[in-house]
Amino acid sequence: MNNLARLAEAKGKITGLSGTTSVDPGLLDEIADASDQFREATGRDFHATVATKYFTGQRRRRTTLLLPFDVASITSLALDDDGDGTYEITLVENTDYFAYRERDGDANTPIYRLEINPNGTQISAWPTPDYPRALKMVCLEGYSYELESTGLTLGANINDSATSLTATGAASKVFPGDTLVLGSEQMDVTMVSGDTVTVTRAINGTTAASHTTADTLYVRRFPRPVEGAVRRRVAMNRWDQNLGYGAGSPAMEEMAQRSAIRKATARWFSTIETYERKDRVS
Repeated sequence: MNNLARLAEAKGKITGLSGTTSVDPGLLDEIADASDQFREATGRDFHATVATKYFTGQRRRRTTLLLPFDVASITSLALDDDGDGTYEITLVENTDYFAYRERDGDANTPIYRLEINPNGTQISAWPTPDYPRALKMVCLEGYSYELESTGLTLGANINDSATSLTATGAASKVFPGDTLVLGSEQMDVTMVSGDTVTVTRAINGTTAASHTTADTLYVRRFPRPVEGAVRRRVAMNRWDQNLGYGAGSPAMEEMAQRSAIRKATARWFSTIETYERKDRVS
């Protein structure tokens, strides 16, 4: 699902829902819808997808390469220096090139620019002459790849085709809609019952693999203002559907509700503006 907010935290924002599971399917749909709306409004993907990207060489020599998409991390970068389709040169970060993030020093913001190391010995400019697909990048495409430990470990080995796993105490730490990470594999959590977690394997371009007892379970997290905006959007939708679920006169409840909706709407658009992807000029 690649939801940008967690189910339990969204329920905590809505009065009276924290202790029930009957509303979970509907809330997950609302979280998914709000997540899609946020991605569309900002023009960027916040989840991290395994991708291979190619860049055509340039006619004029440049030492800076602006990326037309967000990159959470670079796995490998290789150069075809003669146009034969073979990537003869493997480039090393901080030796051959430097990667710059949107917020300097913040690993949970995307890489947007690569720059040749003037002291490197393998290349002196980004691919030239202009061979097609001269530069190949294997990366995690997306805004960030922040992982948070659940404090849980795998209770038993699983192979690459298992659709459920055991983790003691999972029901209090993992929730439907979470993106669960084991090793380099990302999984979508579809159901949690006690210590059994049902998953869809190998999402976001990752590869299903075997995992071993005591492997640590992680969940994907996203920028906290983004998570908060999606939670508030879901709560706002619930308010809009259910006038006045607190005590007091209907008129007063409706006034309070409308005020809360206005504030939530303002924060929603403010967060979108903060994270909106801007066009970059080389």
